Amino acid sequence: MRRLWPWLVLGLVVPEEEPVKQNFQPYPQITNQNFIRQYVDAHNNFRTKVQPTASNMLYMTFDLALAKIAREWGKKCIFEYNPVNNIHPEYAFRPFGENMYRTPARSKPFDPAIPISVFHDEVIYYNYSSNTCEMICRHYLQVVWANTYKVGCAVIRCRQSQDGRRNSATFVCNYGPSMEVGIQPYKPGRPCSNCPGDRCQNRLCRNSEREKVNNRYSRWHPTSKFKFICDDFCIAVAVLRPLLMFVAFVAVYILKLHYPGLVFNTRVGY
Repeated sequence: MRRLWPWLVLGLVVPEEEPVKQNFQPYPQITNQNFIRQYVDAHNNFRTKVQPTASNMLYMTFDLALAKIAREWGKKCIFEYNPVNNIHPEYAFRPFGENMYRTPARSKPFDPAIPISVFHDEVIYYNYSSNTCEMICRHYLQVVWANTYKVGCAVIRCRQSQDGRRNSATFVCNYGPSMEVGIQPYKPGRPCSNCPGDRCQNRLCRNSEREKVNNRYSRWHPTSKFKFICDDFCIAVAVLRPLLMFVAFVAVYILKLHYPGLVFNTRVGY
């Protein structure tokens, strides 16, 4: 029996088989080399095939900090964009970009190429010459954003998501640097012609320094960063509340000094 599951996948309704009781396949860790290779290759494969051809498309490589952030946000099982997008150790990746995908959990291994293909499928809604989208296409734009050269993804099984969905697989990819709104994702032209100092491989610009793995991230964890963020109103309340309490205390103290017999009625009601 099949039915259309109203799983929100990038704003699309996708046909999914109704899940049955099964033993769910353990999902790969963020450091699993095969998992990393699969999603990095999937991204680069789509980046080589853009039309018109790109003159400045950078080769993507893995970033552990982005993957750690993706994992921590995915574990919250909230199918919304991470509001805390300025915590990457590298200033150039603040904010980072993000794509998310959700599907029923399965007993077979998770293939990250499938959600990345779903991200890319939004190309049908995008017009390069006018830089406009007929529908949602920001996920495609992030996949082919020329200046993005680092990616880190994670897949998490959510027994129950915040919106009530049960036994789902949430796939999160974070990108650095992030895409920007309002400009075309890449410069058209002969492949690699706008990448001074880089070598060209399969229409992508490669640079050993840019692709270097940052080992410092092995000891870095974003968990403590996902906490309550105090905005301007919150800060004002936090500052003014103790200040007003102090003023009230001083006022009562002065009144007591000038009017020793003054009694304050603290009873509420009658």
